[in-house]
Amino acid sequence: ATAVNALLRQLSTGPDCDVALVGYRTDESGAAVAACRWGGSLTGREFVKASELAAAPVVVEERKRRIPDPASLSGFREEAVSFPVWYVPQASGTAPQVRGFQFCRELAERWLQQTSAQAAAPVVLHVFAAASSDGNPIKAIDEIRELPVSEGQPAVFQAHLCVSKMVTCNAYATN
Repeated sequence: ATAVNALLRQLSTGPDCDVALVGYRTDESGAAVAACRWGGSLTGREFVKASELAAAPVVVEERKRRIPDPASLSGFREEAVSFPVWYVPQASGTAPQVRGFQFCRELAERWLQQTSAQAAAPVVLHVFAAASSDGNPIKAIDEIRELPVSEGQPAVFQAHLCVSKMVTCNAYATN
């Protein structure tokens, strides 16, 4: 959640673009659920302009960050920072990635129908911590990449985040 919220914060200060925030999980009965996950004043929306984000976090937390400080004995000092939160995880059930990607394709199709013919190709950033519970998502990813756009091709980037005693980093792009 911290990585996603940090990315949204960066998007809020950059060039304007349409942003969708999607989450997926299984419900109490085991059915796959994928939906837009905006909260607060953005609840119910699919796409939000990046320029709208700064004014609409669900909450602004005060967090501490460590910054280098050569004058300190430890070499660091803590500094309080405001941290806007748009994404609040709803961890439960399993991780139906195929359904998540299918939902992203449906969103991208609607977005492409509403935007101008000169719109840039959509980008899907998938941040996940568990293996897919509903099969191999490669076909669903390919269906996103095959969407008809005037410029380029939709891109899907994936980042697998996990905690382990053994350091392993997995980040890869699907081209």
